[in-house]
Amino acid sequence: MGFVFIMKLWRVLNEMEKNLKYDQQIIEKLMDAALQILIGDKPITDEYRREVKMSIGYILLTEEETIEALFEIGFTGKRYYFVAQNGNVMAANMNAEMYQQIVYYMMDNHPCLSPESENQRNRRKKNNTIIESMNIVTNKGLMTSWDDEEVVLRDKEDICKRAMCCILIFQIAYDYLVADDGYEEKIENHKTMIEKYGLMDLLNSKEKRIVECIDFKEAGNMTWASEAYWALCWSLGLVDDISDATTACDDELAMGIIKGTNSVEEFISKCNLRSKEEILDMLDLYCRLNWTIHESKTNPDVTIGNLDESVVAERRRGLEWIVSDVDDWYDIQIME
Repeated sequence: MGFVFIMKLWRVLNEMEKNLKYDQQIIEKLMDAALQILIGDKPITDEYRREVKMSIGYILLTEEETIEALFEIGFTGKRYYFVAQNGNVMAANMNAEMYQQIVYYMMDNHPCLSPESENQRNRRKKNNTIIESMNIVTNKGLMTSWDDEEVVLRDKEDICKRAMCCILIFQIAYDYLVADDGYEEKIENHKTMIEKYGLMDLLNSKEKRIVECIDFKEAGNMTWASEAYWALCWSLGLVDDISDATTACDDELAMGIIKGTNSVEEFISKCNLRSKEEILDMLDLYCRLNWTIHESKTNPDVTIGNLDESVVAERRRGLEWIVSDVDDWYDIQIME
């Protein structure tokens, strides 16, 4: 690994820096150059290429019309790092942390490498700082896809109705599991309220099953829906803060928010929808926490502190529903 394989990278006339991360021809040339370093004098074959797993940190066409790149190669069960500079591809002596730090630095100092808007970049940095203050590992370069200029929040009325559907179904599940005296009557009362509010047609797939034929498993799964509801209540200005994902919301407090409400209109009047910026900030935070929990399952170096996996997943679900066009929030893909 001490020698350098020289590769001639073609020059492209361009006056500005350019992101070439998705240029398949350049990617193939970089991969072959790295592979030649790994196999020495042996000829490169398709069989060797099939063994390679390549991850691109960045590929930058500079203003001087040269290509700079940093990438990772998985080969024969091992991980190798390579850099390209001035037409040379070289093995780099670094670890995963150093690799990521360089990628973050390049993304922050070469805007063409990042598809982020300024708002997204500032949001990423702010939330990474928050997570690091919790002594939790985060992916500093993780970019979320929601751009302030493109996102359209759902109407306050729609969010209010979704919150009411969620908490009423939660109450059915809760009473079914507790099964204290008179629980069957309580469940029927909740169903009556759903009808009274005109919400039956707005229930999602899992909520409809709770109404039609509840069982212990369905009820148990539905109890975590209170966290999605809690996120909606925060977005509606009914809860001060949900950034602490180490503890589940208080179920009694959650149910109390809607208690005594006589109509959908009355509930809507109590709510003040937060700004798009606030909601995207919180969603971005929960996406990062969700990544950390997912990554910790396969990477022992990733620590999650006291994060509650279900709290994170369900609050993210509620927040993401607000900015998505997916009707049934159980169709939103959440990393597990």
